[in-house]
Amino acid sequence: MNDVIKNMQLVIQQVSDSLRWLRRSYDKCAVIGIKSSYSDNDYDNFEVLTSRYARTLDILVNKLYRAIDYAELEEQGTIIDVMNRAERRGLIESVDEIRRMKDLRNNIAHEYSTENLDSLFEDTLKSSEKFCLSTSRKPWITVEIYPATKFV
Repeated sequence: MNDVIKNMQLVIQQVSDSLRWLRRSYDKCAVIGIKSSYSDNDYDNFEVLTSRYARTLDILVNKLYRAIDYAELEEQGTIIDVMNRAERRGLIESVDEIRRMKDLRNNIAHEYSTENLDSLFEDTLKSSEKFCLSTSRKPWITVEIYPATKFV
C-alpha cells in the first residue's frame, strides 16, 4: 500500500502543477481574446495554452483517474471504463464532456495547418475556461485511499 500512496502523492502533485500552469496560460490568453489575426507574442501564448491543455488532460485521464482505480483495486480496463468510473465517483460531469475534451486534445496534437488555428485557439480557450473553473470549484482532487489517509 505504501507504493500506492507514494504514486498518488506524485500524481496529485503533477496534476496540481499542470493545472497551475494551465491557469496561467488561460489567464494570458483570455486577455488576448479571440481575434482574426495574432501578433507573434499572442500566437506563442496560444500555442503554450494548447500544449498545456493537452498535457493536463493527459495527466488527469491517463495518470490520476487510473491511479485512483489502482488504489481502489479496480481492473484497469479501457479508457472508457476509467472514464465511466470517474463519472460515477463525481470526478467528471460526464463521459461525453471528457470525450469532447479528448477530441480537442487530439485536434491539438494533430493540427498541422495554420488555416484552422483560429478555431482551435477559440475551442481551447473555451474548454480551458470550463476546465479551470470546474477544477477550482470541485474538490475533485481529494482522494481517500483509506479513512486514515486523505490527499488534497
